[in-house]
Amino acid sequence: MSEVGLLLEDLARPRRQHIAGLVVFLGLNIVRSIKAFFPMLIALSVSEDARLATVAGAAVLGTLIVIFTVLEFLRFRFHVEKGQTLVVQRGVLRRERLEIPFTRIQAVHLTRSVVQRALGLTGLAIDTAGSAESELQIRALKSGEARALRALLSNTTPASSPVSSPDTTIFTLAPRDLLRIGLTMNHFRNGMIAFGAVVGLGGQVTDLIVNRIEALPSWQVSMFAILSSILWFAGIFLFAGLGIFISMLLAWVQFYDLRLSLAGDRLELSSGLLKRNEFAILLRKVQILRWRNSWLQRALDLESLQILQARASTEAEEKTVKLVIPGLSPTDTAKL
Repeated sequence: MSEVGLLLEDLARPRRQHIAGLVVFLGLNIVRSIKAFFPMLIALSVSEDARLATVAGAAVLGTLIVIFTVLEFLRFRFHVEKGQTLVVQRGVLRRERLEIPFTRIQAVHLTRSVVQRALGLTGLAIDTAGSAESELQIRALKSGEARALRALLSNTTPASSPVSSPDTTIFTLAPRDLLRIGLTMNHFRNGMIAFGAVVGLGGQVTDLIVNRIEALPSWQVSMFAILSSILWFAGIFLFAGLGIFISMLLAWVQFYDLRLSLAGDRLELSSGLLKRNEFAILLRKVQILRWRNSWLQRALDLESLQILQARASTEAEEKTVKLVIPGLSPTDTAKL
């Protein structure tokens, strides 16, 4: 019996995710809690009287997070009904039963964060025809099981890797290509990020030295003012350089080892350094190919490709980009 057939037989009964997924769930819940309570923690930490209460509150919150994580993991079950519908039961305080017919599944993607890779796990995200984003995520499956489940849900033959064979590779990005892509990204936005960080740090430094400056002779204060003006002018170039550096770093993290391949009846794209993403779209479900290039890309003779797929009729104007392929040369474009 094939791997998909064995999985289908195994999925006839409700099952949980891999037990190591508790670590993944716990990490996600900790991050969510920090985002939700971060302003409150900052406000309490500056008060001497409130620090003890803050520590006690953090301990209570941590205990609740652990309890919630265990319940969330135990109550998440999934199975396949009649070989054609994925059924998921989940929820801690509010229970939910989700039924997704295979025919309504638009795409199934695999994700592997640093934590998931360390635990030997793979996450699976399912997009349906009636949602604007991922309808369901199963975060803790063994890699082989995740690929077999993707093949089952997509009605395709599973491959042992994102690229099934060397001759199916359509496009790859070399390390030098990542540097060129970084040069064509939004440096202004990244420069503003660097500017905010430097201004925040500079404000603290100014508070430390302002009292000392007031005690200096007037000629030294004047020299300091002139020096400060020169440093602000040099800061413009500093922010520009930091913006370009951040762009290159982001390009490296997001598009590292990008590979586009044709595997049977689907396109597969894998990329990412810290979080490895493996996207797949059936060729028959591709709706639009959108080619774009900015003035920076035109200067380097590059362009980007966005591959979109159809959504529900009520969301015809909200098609979601599934595959983004940057840094295409005219030769690559002709090949595609």
